Amino acid sequence: MQVKTFLGKDPAQVLAQVKDEMGPDAVILNSRDVSKGSVRLYEVVAGVERDDIIETPSDSGDAADGQPSGFYGGGVSEAVYSSGGRFEGAAGVNLPMGWRQWHKDWTSLREHVLALLKPEMRLERLSQRQRLAMEFLQREGVDDEVIIKVYRSLCADGKQSVLGPLAEMVTVKPWGFQNWKNKVHLVTGPFGTGKTVTALRMGMALRDEKPDAVIAVINADCARGHGRLILKHYCELLDIIYNEASNASEMRSALENSRAADKVLIDMPGLAANETLTSLLRRFGLTGRTPLHLVLTPYFSKEHIRGILTAYEAERCSSLIWTKLDEAYSFGSIANAAVMSGLPVSALSFAPGLSGSFCAAQAVQIWHLLFKHELPSVHLREPTQGAA
Repeated sequence: MQVKTFLGKDPAQVLAQVKDEMGPDAVILNSRDVSKGSVRLYEVVAGVERDDIIETPSDSGDAADGQPSGFYGGGVSEAVYSSGGRFEGAAGVNLPMGWRQWHKDWTSLREHVLALLKPEMRLERLSQRQRLAMEFLQREGVDDEVIIKVYRSLCADGKQSVLGPLAEMVTVKPWGFQNWKNKVHLVTGPFGTGKTVTALRMGMALRDEKPDAVIAVINADCARGHGRLILKHYCELLDIIYNEASNASEMRSALENSRAADKVLIDMPGLAANETLTSLLRRFGLTGRTPLHLVLTPYFSKEHIRGILTAYEAERCSSLIWTKLDEAYSFGSIANAAVMSGLPVSALSFAPGLSGSFCAAQAVQIWHLLFKHELPSVHLREPTQGAA
């Protein structure tokens, strides 16, 4: 944790300094009144638990000034421009002091507890159909935590399907206008997961849903020439508004240029070494709670997924999007990530081409992936009650 002392004439002035220099993740460690000769000042000791401190851009007086609240959406959780030219929202998350060490200790304890509980499972207590499903989940690499939760639920109700407890842990929130009301959406994820093409496919899916919808894409990952040219080229072909932004000032301009759009999709770069999601968002002036969709591939191991969810601060994300499903040989990671993050799945990508390769997530598609290795299809229907 990096600690710094701030002085000011009153608490409001000092807290403003803390926010500007250390960002929304800063934790107030101590505060008091101090005397400097005949002058009384207010002192605040603040700390932030990250390796780098990047100052938040504060270009007050730019085009963002004076924008009405709700300019980028009507919901209370939508991030809006502040007078300082930054995205802000009431739902921002601040990690408490010592959270990371607590999380590390808890993860270690959890692994030991699961190791003790797993041998106590007696699959012979289950019906044949349930037992076969449980054994299949284990072969698919589903995490012990998920297996134990499903087992306990099945023991409590011997007649229910395995899909019952799974559906409570692996939830969906299909991508589209109906479920995602916010105007601005961020698309992020590790390099190589296909997030740039995913942002384009998300825009195409919205256009399929409403052919007259105006869609805008902002490329914040414009340092990579090949992906940049592909995204720009297809946006021009599909009549999608295209803008680029490499810093906070350019992001403000790009959002202003996208004012007429019904939905704005921002392709965020992957995290650099020693970079956090918080610092990445601050670099682009995006410090609010704009919906953020994390793109993953199913061939990541559970340890890799756990590391990604930690690095990308899953509590700030809104959904998971699974890509490159056609390249995977097992899909247990979909259940693992859902339980680790608590996030719903919003979309699935399952082919290399742009057309017919992306769909809003449905629970039945995930079950077909997990139990049948069957790639998604828009023609699948939800299973009836009691289906295996």
